Amino acid sequence: MIEKILNHLQLSDTLHSGGMPTPEQISSLAQDGIEVVINLATSHSEG
Repeated sequence: MIEKILNHLQLSDTLHSGGMPTPEQISSLAQDGIEVVINLATSHSEG
């Protein structure tokens, strides 16, 4: 499901970048091996 995240880009084996994932995508990230998510959205961001 990680491939369905808007603007997903795998930069290396351990670093990915992408748009704001949906709650369902967040839940599935651990299954894809993602351990940390850094949220750069502001309180005024949509989504």
